[in-house]
Amino acid sequence: MGYNLQRPESVRYLQRRVMKGSYADKRRGGFKLTSTIGKVSENRLLGWTGRGLGASAIHVWEFKQLENGNTLVRTKESMDG
Repeated sequence: MGYNLQRPESVRYLQRRVMKGSYADKRRGGFKLTSTIGKVSENRLLGWTGRGLGASAIHVWEFKQLENGNTLVRTKESMDG
């Protein structure tokens, strides 16, 4: 079983710092997607909403530093539309 690799997305950040209220426009496959940061806790959590193609989504990434120096990332997603 192989992987279906996609071409890199074009991302244009409209604000340089990742902070609540920051947003980015992305183009993927000719479609525009807009993401807005909703929650940031440095080195612990990043949450954002996304809209595009008639759908909306909520993404949450939680980061946990492990004793061996690695980072565990837990992701949660919800989509509508």
